[in-house]
Amino acid sequence: VHIENQNKKNKTKFINTGYLKLDHVNQKIAKNELEENSILLAPTLSSMLPEYNLESIIETVIKNILKSEHLKLIYRPHPGDIKNKNQKRNIEKILDKFKKHNNFVFDQNISYIDSYKKSKFLITDFSGTAYTYAFSTLKPVIFISKNEKKLIESELNDLYYFRDRLDVGKINQDLEKISQDIKEITNLKEHFSEKIKSLRNKRIKYFNCAIEQNLYNIKNILN
Repeated sequence: VHIENQNKKNKTKFINTGYLKLDHVNQKIAKNELEENSILLAPTLSSMLPEYNLESIIETVIKNILKSEHLKLIYRPHPGDIKNKNQKRNIEKILDKFKKHNNFVFDQNISYIDSYKKSKFLITDFSGTAYTYAFSTLKPVIFISKNEKKLIESELNDLYYFRDRLDVGKINQDLEKISQDIKEITNLKEHFSEKIKSLRNKRIKYFNCAIEQNLYNIKNILN
């Protein structure tokens, strides 16, 4: 029996029915625009690829962003770090350091929808939220890359995530220039909106109609 099963062809078929989560986020955001003069800072999980993530420089990142007095910073740590006891202590230290700053806001809500709505753009390292954010809001992203040369030479650079970054925003390799990048990306907001829409059309099939596609394919399978 085991030999027969091995010889049987795998007839599993993958069907692209769209991206339900992205459709949900996009529709939630479209219902009520809340945009403020805010920047959303959302780093990836601190234990993920430490040589590339923001964990070791997060305080410097926040300090440099807050130099722009007219901008409010929404700091949203990765949910996995908030649940981790050691990382939660590190987050609390950051909050204690910046809590008196009028333009510093901490977001630990389960849902990120309000922060998506309020922000003009996103700053991250390589969190997956970057493309959910860009594709659902058509707002740009600044990717802070503390080790860009090594990243480009690694296999990571073959991933669409890293290859597509300049289609949704800018790559910052020097925190001293973050204010300049903020200014440039603000001025180029409409330009990036078009680029993001074009990339979304290229990468996401059945945008805003995933439910219909799922129902259509379920009916076909049942028939």
